[in-house]
Amino acid sequence: MKIKIVECEIATEIGVHAFEKGRKQRVLVDVTIDIEPGFSDDDITSTLDYDEIRDFILKQSECQFNLQETLCYKILRYVDGLAQVRRAVVYVRKVDVYPETKEVGVELSTDDLPAMRQADT
Repeated sequence: MKIKIVECEIATEIGVHAFEKGRKQRVLVDVTIDIEPGFSDDDITSTLDYDEIRDFILKQSECQFNLQETLCYKILRYVDGLAQVRRAVVYVRKVDVYPETKEVGVELSTDDLPAMRQADT
């Protein structure tokens, strides 16, 4: 079973270019999560509560990031730490950074985590 959060919008300071520093930019976040089906009793405690994920994403508006990769990785690590998550994909993108470009983004999945964790050490 998949749970999806699509285009959760935050405004955060993100970027390395001078024109990006000191101002917040609009960032959209998509999260796709594969979980074990477990909702047969129609009870929220038997499945993943996506409000927790949404709240975590919204809190990132309080942070400053140089790289989209860092934001994406932070959200992915949070989601990967939740019970029931088998696999997850996070896609973040800045939508107002260049006038001639609809969006510029980064996508990571839990498949990428082993290599990234190894790079952290």
